[in-house]
Amino acid sequence: MKRLFLTLFAASCMLSATAQQTFFTGGKHAIIKDKAQKKIMLLPVQEDKDGANIQVMYNGKTVKTLNVKLAVDKVDYYVPLSIEDFNGKNLVFDIEFWGGEKKTEDVKNYLC
Repeated sequence: MKRLFLTLFAASCMLSATAQQTFFTGGKHAIIKDKAQKKIMLLPVQEDKDGANIQVMYNGKTVKTLNVKLAVDKVDYYVPLSIEDFNGKNLVFDIEFWGGEKKTEDVKNYLC
């Protein structure tokens, strides 16, 4: 129940869930498409996990790139990512995880 609450909380803080599309293109790769409707996106972090590379794209061009230890099993804290320059615009978040001990587990089962 706690995991579900944290997932829903993070999603509500991130972007509007009404038009969000999520695609899992492989075991360690996901793409999220949505219209930015907030000033910040809260990224859930788990310190003891390997990182993930996140590319924020607008109109087919990468506008931000960052590396974050996205939460797999639990959230240690949240890191804000400013998206206010893109308020009301369609963004794509291309997320690729590195390594990790859960090599056989699909990213769609991760908490983040």
